[in-house]
Formats: sequence, structure tokens, C-alpha cells
Amino acid sequence: MSLNRRKVLQSIIALSSAAITPAHAKSRLLGSQSISHTFLFVHGAFHGGWCWDDVAGRLRSEGHKVFTPTLTGLNPMTTGNLENIRLETHIQDLETLIQDEDLNTIILVSHSYGGIVATGVADRHRTRIQHLIYLDAYVPVDGGSFIDARLNRTEAEMVLDKGLALNAKEGRIYPFPPEVFGVMPSHPKYQFVKDNVTAHPARTWLDPVRLRNGGIAGIPKTYIQCTNPKLGGGLFDPYAEMARTTDGWTYQDIATGHDAMITAPEELSRLLLQSAKMKTIQ
Repeated sequence: MSLNRRKVLQSIIALSSAAITPAHAKSRLLGSQSISHTFLFVHGAFHGGWCWDDVAGRLRSEGHKVFTPTLTGLNPMTTGNLENIRLETHIQDLETLIQDEDLNTIILVSHSYGGIVATGVADRHRTRIQHLIYLDAYVPVDGGSFIDARLNRTEAEMVLDKGLALNAKEGRIYPFPPEVFGVMPSHPKYQFVKDNVTAHPARTWLDPVRLRNGGIAGIPKTYIQCTNPKLGGGLFDPYAEMARTTDGWTYQDIATGHDAMITAPEELSRLLLQSAKMKTIQ
């Protein structure tokens, strides 16, 4: 393990491994839904569409259309060099799905790194997006990357992440253990997560996102922060504060770890359906 990777792991685990109080999932969602929504989920780094299985099943049982694609290079069976996979590749993954399925009035839900991808997609397909939901996710500005778009980052923190991306062999950043994502060994899905997280394409962390059509301005937005424990001890606090204090945003939180779709799928599904009901352009 490289020195940079060891430092990143040590700092994240030290801040995130506080005792977890599991979210107490409610026994019901929102009850019978009179409107069918279209949900498009964007997973985070090291993950795939598999991470949304429990949430997707609950939403489909309520009559909603749900799409959970796995971004290029992130299938657990993928082998070989990932150096040619860029942020643009992942944005185009979703663009192709939206166009092939002719999706409209989309509830676009993104997690972690997926917030970078979702923001790029929303900028290009503004008229197709009904609501943006960022789940413990990064919200970039024009020209920002996964590394430098994060709010209130120190130069030392950026150097560590850049080191991981620039020094990745064959363009592969290897996954962190499930504990980093708030999934502890005692959780029944721990082994499932451990078996499925996979190397992430390094260049997607370095590429800037280009927002040429107004970005996400004018699109209704919800930010859901995972608070017990907070990833990195509060990595997403600046985004939570932004959502609480900025017009056009709604703020929610959920008392579970970063991978809320794994550790609190029913409570998360309830929050997603609440957000889906917010139709007024803000």
C-alpha cells in the first residue's frame, strides 16, 4: 500500500469509525402513491448499480420506474487498464440511458462522487430533470473536479487525493473497506459490500466538469446528509450548510453512515419519495 493511500485510509477511518447508532427504519413508506415517478440513481466511487438494490425494490413495489446503471469500469468483474475512462465517459453513460429510454420528469439521485456526474448530466438535460437529490454527495461548480470542487478543502487534503489518482497503476484506485462507508462488520450486508466494491477509474477524479447551460440553477434540489457517522468526521458539512441556507435547496438528514442505501434503505426511500413530491421550480 502506498504512503498516500495509507494516509488517506487512516484519516478517513479515524474520523468515521465512531460507534454507529443504526437508523430505525419506519415500517411503511409514504403509503399508496397516486403518481408514478421516474428515479435515476447514480452511485459513488468504488460502487455500482448493485448498491441501490434495496431502495430500488422498495420504490418499484410502490409503482415507480427505477434505473440503477453501473458506470463504465465499475462492474466488479472489470479487469485491465482503466486509464481511458474519463468523467465524460460517465456523463455519457447516463446521457445514453436517458436518450435510449426517453426519460423525462426524472428524479436524479446521486451519491458521493456521483454528484459530479449528475451535475454534468443535469446541465445538459435540464428540461428532463424534475428534481435533483444529492445523498452525501459532492456538488461541483463549473470547472471543478472531484478533488478540488469539494468545499473547504485544505491543500494537504487535495495533495493526498491527487497522489492517489496520479499514481494509480493502470488507472485503478483500489476501494476502501466497507467501514469507511459506514458499513460495519456486524451489518448483514457487510460481506456483500466488501465483495462488490471495486477499483475506480482514476482520471474521473481529476477531470473538471464543464457546465455550459446554467448548471443546476433553477432545478429543485434536495441535499440529504448522512450523519451517524459522518464520512471523514464531517466531509459533507459545507454542502449541508449550503443547502440549509441557500434558496432553491431543501435539506434533510438521515442518522446512518455514508452508504445509507445499504444501512437504512427504508428510511432513505421515504425521504426520496418526499422529495419527489416537490415539483415547484425553485
